[in-house]
Amino acid sequence: MRKLLALVALSLSPPAFAQSFFAPTNDATGPNFLCCAPVNSIDPNVHSVTVFGGLGDGNFPNRVGVSFAGVNGGPNDAYVPGSASYATISGGYDNINNALAGTIISQHGRLYTAATHGIIAGGGKHWISSGDSQAILGGAQHHISSVNGDNIIAGGANNSISGNGSGSAIIGGSLESISGGAYSTIIGGYKDKITAAAVAQTIVGGSSNSITGGATFAAIVGGYDNSVTSNYGAILGGYQNTVTGYAGAVVAGDASEVSAPYAVAFGTGRVASWPGGIHYGARNQETAGDRSNVMVAQSIQTTSAIATGLSGYGTGDYPQIPPATAAITQVMVVGRQQHSNKVVAFTGTVVMHTGNGGVVTIDSQSWSRQVDNVGVAAPPMLSASSNQFTVFVTGRAYTTIDWNADVRFASVTGP
Repeated sequence: MRKLLALVALSLSPPAFAQSFFAPTNDATGPNFLCCAPVNSIDPNVHSVTVFGGLGDGNFPNRVGVSFAGVNGGPNDAYVPGSASYATISGGYDNINNALAGTIISQHGRLYTAATHGIIAGGGKHWISSGDSQAILGGAQHHISSVNGDNIIAGGANNSISGNGSGSAIIGGSLESISGGAYSTIIGGYKDKITAAAVAQTIVGGSSNSITGGATFAAIVGGYDNSVTSNYGAILGGYQNTVTGYAGAVVAGDASEVSAPYAVAFGTGRVASWPGGIHYGARNQETAGDRSNVMVAQSIQTTSAIATGLSGYGTGDYPQIPPATAAITQVMVVGRQQHSNKVVAFTGTVVMHTGNGGVVTIDSQSWSRQVDNVGVAAPPMLSASSNQFTVFVTGRAYTTIDWNADVRFASVTGP
């Protein structure tokens, strides 16, 4: 019977390379558990560590607590003995886990000493060199080196998060990078990047799109080679569009630029320099020249009979007319006296042009009064100064009137 039991026990014993045992530890209450390949190892100065996996032929071991040279562009890690307690490698091969309470389930993975509580799960050739509670899930050759924590990369290939940000994420895509700011996100796409030292930027899909500068709450959705550098700026598709104006936006199209605050552009080659304007149109592809259409809302409040210019964004921010431009403007102006039902309204048509020097010339203007039960001092008037034009309204003494104008502008620019 004893011989039979011995034979059975022998038949059930794992091969030599797959033996499991409690490894040396510095804490009797938290033993280390080492399994599977004789070349696997655990720093004896740590406790509560678990290692599985490793290749049984003796190559590509799994190790906890060992200094190593950088891989895949990563820095070297001078491991501090005793700093990798509670670490786990629960599968795969050629992994090194030097992080306090770090976890690796992968191959060719590296958790650095400074990457506490990090996790690498799935895929391969990943590394996390710093920060707390960082995560890489699946994909290939992802890197996290942010000094702050709570960042994640999931899926895709060759994506990276660096800099001082935290709470950011890259989901899928390839060669995507976040190197500044916090709570930023890239979803899919190729070679997109966020470098703004701000918060809550987002890129969804597309290729070679970028958010830079201080672009807090900026967004790019799709398209190619688009760029946002302003707070609250946005681009929805298209290619080679840029937004530099505060809360400006490009909606599709190409080669358009929004430099004015609150402006919107779509079409091709639009330069949105009128605050609050909607700029649309297209380059003239057949002959020299450039067509442009703009809609802009302007407002002002008057308390006297002094002529005052309406503005789209802040006092003195008036539309600019490019040199060598002919234009026609339709204006609708309405005012309401506060604390009453009294209103005043005018419509007007103005034709103007600029020479090569950019000086605006008013060719004609005509205004029609639709109603005036307020008794304003004068009808509106469009005035030109340098390369700007301004709609002026004249209210009434000792009377507060809130004015709003809708300006529609069509122009053609040429040599």
